[in-house]
Amino acid sequence: MFINIAKHWDMMGVNFRVIEPEPRLFSKSSRVPTLVRSNTSWSDVIHGLLFNVLLIPMALTIRGFSVVLACNNHILSLLPAVLLSRLKRKPCIVIVHHYDIMDGENLSTSLFGIFKIARRMGYGRPYSLLKAFVIKMAIIMARSCEATICVSEVFAKLFPNSFLSSNGVDLSLIDSVGGGEKEYDACFVGRLDLKKGILDLLQVWEIVVSTIPSAKLALIGHDQIGIDKFIHDYGLGDNVTYLGVLSDKRMYEIVKRSKVFITMSTAEGWGIAIAEALACGIPVVCCKIKTLYEQWKNCPYVFFTKPNNVRDAADKVIEVLGLSNKSFLRIRECVKDLDWKNVALVTAEIVENIKKKYSNQ
Repeated sequence: MFINIAKHWDMMGVNFRVIEPEPRLFSKSSRVPTLVRSNTSWSDVIHGLLFNVLLIPMALTIRGFSVVLACNNHILSLLPAVLLSRLKRKPCIVIVHHYDIMDGENLSTSLFGIFKIARRMGYGRPYSLLKAFVIKMAIIMARSCEATICVSEVFAKLFPNSFLSSNGVDLSLIDSVGGGEKEYDACFVGRLDLKKGILDLLQVWEIVVSTIPSAKLALIGHDQIGIDKFIHDYGLGDNVTYLGVLSDKRMYEIVKRSKVFITMSTAEGWGIAIAEALACGIPVVCCKIKTLYEQWKNCPYVFFTKPNNVRDAADKVIEVLGLSNKSFLRIRECVKDLDWKNVALVTAEIVENIKKKYSNQ
């Protein structure tokens, strides 16, 4: 989300500075090099800790800022932002995407509840316990901030001083990409890890293949679990293709050459991948969790399935694949007003209002 906001802020002339790990995204960025590659759950933790150790001393040298903005609600982004804001006595704002606290169609904010959700995702006990503690601490920390910018009403209700924003879609870029003949029956775009429901997705495809033996599924994204082994173990070598991490244009091309987008993720705050799939002109099958249902319930091209229910999801995919293409002619209408420039303007306005409020105190 913030990458797209920052690009528009750059064009709008907003004065801001980004501190980020390599690679550098913006000319206004300060690069914090880290030596650990982030490709597993535990290496993510180590990578984030090293980033924080190096970030704080660097951030303290920056002068002339009025607000500290944490670009997401992960504790490894939020913690240094809160520390810096307190050390510099500046207001802190955090952009809240989502927390992994979706228990079916409800939210669970207790330590034990979050632990159970992590275990259900497939994580081991030690990591699930750590995850529960970290998420709980991140929520408490976000509540201490002067403002939160949430992309979902569901999460906005968790915080005082919350403001509602949105996400967007780069329609011009998507429109510049050609599609062609349908090559895949379905596709998934996102990080390939347990919390995104990737193993549930493979089980769904097992069931789909039992009905449609030639059904093809394309997987796109960063692999954190060794997906090729699981594809082999599920006996789906002829039906599932892992395409790796692709450029945006290549990714949109694959999506356009698919018949349906499917995700079994129960860790979503808004559903950017869903919006992009709709912009590419294909229907979506996703879990009926509060955040996604709130955003997409009025779009007739998003088909909801019961969370963590692979049979229900497979039946829904088969149903959608059986619909005529004529059913999806007006699919783009669901996303035509989702513009990143508007999101950037709303976010800049919120930041400016917080800046003015606390500059007068």
